[in-house]
Amino acid sequence: MRFKRFIVNFFPFLGTYKRILKAAYDSLRSTKTYSQHGEDLQIYDLLSKNNLLSGIYMDIGANHPTSISNTYLFYRKGYRGVSIEPNSELARLHRWFRRGDKVIEIGIGNHAGIFEFNISKTPVLSSFKKINGPGLWKTEYVPVLTLDDVTKFANPERIFLLNVDTEGLNYEVIQGATKTLAITDLLCIEVDDDEDEALITQHLTTQHEFQRIRKLGCNILFANKSVAGKLKLVA
Repeated sequence: MRFKRFIVNFFPFLGTYKRILKAAYDSLRSTKTYSQHGEDLQIYDLLSKNNLLSGIYMDIGANHPTSISNTYLFYRKGYRGVSIEPNSELARLHRWFRRGDKVIEIGIGNHAGIFEFNISKTPVLSSFKKINGPGLWKTEYVPVLTLDDVTKFANPERIFLLNVDTEGLNYEVIQGATKTLAITDLLCIEVDDDEDEALITQHLTTQHEFQRIRKLGCNILFANKSVAGKLKLVA
């Protein structure tokens, strides 16, 4: 364990090769789930059993193309979507291993601008928020748009799954997603703590009339009012 921490801290670039090999390995074999807690399998069952797999998925803060991914299972099953990832290395992996997706190398927030993006030596922890201590690898300046800006460009008729995982800025993402949420059936969004969970839940249930369905690990699943009433929940 100490040796592993030493390698991560002093030779973070070696992780690039590990991430390439992981994506290649996953692309050559199939497995039941690619999510951290099996979220993808539960979401797929819910969508498929309720005939809600028309349209695309959108993955905000997509991170690695296959590992700890809530959308790669859908990609393997033939569905396509939009992957948004501000980390240039991970966006490149998406272009290599998920060629059917539109990959957009930007950040998402509640207003447009150019912001400092802090890349962690453990990339899944990278954030537009400050990273303190030895975990920070490097800093880049990245363009940020609202999700509605991106949706206008992608122009989907329907989004069957909107997945949001942006390491601490998930509330800001949905603040800039009014038109996007209107055409979204299911939203899977990460929450950091009880306060963050309460804020996000209140915003979605009062401003957008989404219904909370269940908690999946560190994520919460919400359904749009247009489908929530007729949704048949699965175990």
